[in-house]
Amino acid sequence: MLDGKAPPRSMGNCETPMARNLALSRKHKVNGTPAIVFEDGSRVPGALSAEQLEKRLVASGAPAATTK
Repeated sequence: MLDGKAPPRSMGNCETPMARNLALSRKHKVNGTPAIVFEDGSRVPGALSAEQLEKRLVASGAPAATTK
């Protein structure tokens, strides 16, 4: 909010991606968040610890993360 003014109610024609996102989630059988889909198509519902994620990435042949 600039100068204490609310934005206009209509910002024009904005496309909402809800239908597209819903179709994508159904296609990949994601029904909750967080969810991780790996390159090999395997899915993990829910969060993983950094250690678990690293283990899955190494097993899939993905390059290991580098720290700076």
